[in-house]
Amino acid sequence: MFVLSRNINGANENLKNSNSHVDKTFKELSAALHFANRINRNTVPSFSWCVKRL
Repeated sequence: MFVLSRNINGANENLKNSNSHVDKTFKELSAALHFANRINRNTVPSFSWCVKRL
């Protein structure tokens, strides 16, 4: 399984499901990469999301 993560000012942050405190997880690497590419288009480069394996 995979999650999207980013580091902001030394603190790690995982992407959460909408209206939830639970991390958004992906079963396949390709799905996680595709989602990360989509949301990084609208994200400041220094705050971009990357895929991490659980």
